[in-house]
Amino acid sequence: MVARRPQERYSAAVSSLNETPITALVELSRDVADAEDPVVIATRLADAAKRHLGASVLAVYATTDAGALALAEVRGCSGALLHAPDPTAPDTWVDLLQGVADVTESRALPLTSGGGLYGVLLIGWRSPPEHPAPVLSLAEGLADIAAIGLDRAYRTRELVRSLRELADRKEELARTEGLRRMGQMAAVLAHEVRNPMAGIRGVLELLQDRFEPGSPEHTISGKALHRLAELNLLVEELLQFARPRQPHRSPIPLLPLLQEVVSLLEPAQASSRAPEITIIAPEGLIWPVDPGMLARMLTNLLQNAVQATSGSGRIEIGCRSGGEGEGLELWVSDEGPGVPEEHRETLFEPFVTTKARGTGLGLAVCRQIAEAHQGTIQYRPAPSGGACFVVWLGPLQG
Repeated sequence: MVARRPQERYSAAVSSLNETPITALVELSRDVADAEDPVVIATRLADAAKRHLGASVLAVYATTDAGALALAEVRGCSGALLHAPDPTAPDTWVDLLQGVADVTESRALPLTSGGGLYGVLLIGWRSPPEHPAPVLSLAEGLADIAAIGLDRAYRTRELVRSLRELADRKEELARTEGLRRMGQMAAVLAHEVRNPMAGIRGVLELLQDRFEPGSPEHTISGKALHRLAELNLLVEELLQFARPRQPHRSPIPLLPLLQEVVSLLEPAQASSRAPEITIIAPEGLIWPVDPGMLARMLTNLLQNAVQATSGSGRIEIGCRSGGEGEGLELWVSDEGPGVPEEHRETLFEPFVTTKARGTGLGLAVCRQIAEAHQGTIQYRPAPSGGACFVVWLGPLQG
């Protein structure tokens, strides 16, 4: 048997095209009908074009989420040699395969549907087609079918993304509404409890002054005052959570603020073995924040770290900025046991706590303060195995 030359093989393929175009188009339509991934559609287009068009080399480019064209599939040459030319310069597409794959004839067919460009089908032949018209007509039909599939795939992807964002917003609205109602209830409760507490504290202080220091009555009244102070702290936290105020931001140096927060915490640790607290902050870093709100947030985080380390180990508090407009990052980390994974999702929910005598409002208030500064707060396991709370504050808007 005498082998036919490439031109003869191509002519034989063309002679049978009158029987294959409908079959080829139907096959590709079926193949892309259930495909939701643009890369899968590009692969099936490349397979159909290679099988039915007799091309020596072909490449399929698909539009990325960023709107650029990127090589999705290639047949007959190395993909490393191909790049995506400027879509506004058609001549560069036609010349591309001739420069890298030694072809004598090439065509670039845009994959357009619904007014959008979803990719390009690039075809090359080493032997020029004897009857190019039916081949090019079939190529255009395959490109149109693939374009419709890509259009649907991208629209489906956008719809899924929109539905996901809608579900997230709905969940956030439900959480916000729940917090609003909880805040109203907390404000009423705090108001009703605050006045009677002030009267009880006054009576206890008067009684304690009448008892001899060291007497059982003096000790009992002192314990009652201590418990009353804890209850008053809970009321204050309820009020802070129920009535968050908008921050009054002004540029302040952050290192002195961090030093002040740490120094205010030191007297409370004086009677016990205190952990080592390290401050990491560049000198001269100034950022627009509400100093009172930021100090309250950092104090809460530091108190949690002190309790987690049980009076020993190292605690680190620090801040850094990537530059103007990049936001500010603050963190507090410790060498305690860390937060179990099953508790991390509810860390910042109000009234959720793992402490035996905790209120579950400290971290919720921290999140309120971070969000009021157009920021976020997250938990990350520290390299030491302890806890690390990272706060990101956005730059001042306007």
